[in-house]
Amino acid sequence: MVPLALAINRPGHAMHDLDPVFERFSRTPRSATVADDLGFDDPRSVVGFWFAIEDATIENGCLWAVPGGHRGPVRSRFRYRGIGTVTETIDPTPGPTDDLVPREAKAGTLILLDGLLPHWSGASRSSVSRHAYTLQVIEGGADYPADDWLQRSIDPALRGFRD
Repeated sequence: MVPLALAINRPGHAMHDLDPVFERFSRTPRSATVADDLGFDDPRSVVGFWFAIEDATIENGCLWAVPGGHRGPVRSRFRYRGIGTVTETIDPTPGPTDDLVPREAKAGTLILLDGLLPHWSGASRSSVSRHAYTLQVIEGGADYPADDWLQRSIDPALRGFRD
């Protein structure tokens, strides 16, 4: 049995807006530089910033992805419906899995995830935790769909790295 403090997968969304410790970690010149290097003019959620807090290995459930998978067709989309989310199937064709690659990462590593990249975490086969922290970054002028799966229950005004 894993202690509850180590079993939490995602403590919540918008932690960078709700907690000063997460805000100080999230809104840094280094993160702003990464967003600039990606071509964001006014950064805010479409590229995932995945920070490894602890080592992520195959044994403890690291990320997996198909290289170039973000260039394939969109197969599904999570949508918000009332009090929960639903998966909308856009293309029922199974995605490629033959080229699936584990994305092991040492603590402190930043992995960037294109919003169209199918990715998931493998099951942990060890007693070692694999904590990570994520931000979803979108262009400030983007049209944010009202039915996007990631809804904000706090002030709906999105803030960037420099706000």
